[in-house]
Amino acid sequence: MWNVLERHGPVIELFEVEGTRERRVVIGYKMGTTQHFFSALSDLYHFYSLYSARKYVEQFSNGVTIICESSHFRIRLKGFIN
Repeated sequence: MWNVLERHGPVIELFEVEGTRERRVVIGYKMGTTQHFFSALSDLYHFYSLYSARKYVEQFSNGVTIICESSHFRIRLKGFIN
């Protein structure tokens, strides 16, 4: 996530937890660089049938914020969510 200091806008990385269906989405950004980005995150989660099991937010003294969300996939079967 050191790339956050070099970029204008968010840096997003995805990690898979081995042996599970869990994925970790890590988003880093500098203060003032993401005016409208995060308002659409929950819409994206619903669209792709994800739900967030845990969320962590860390703010650092250099103006960088890191958000980590542990996500799980839901399986859609005939219009139902399992």
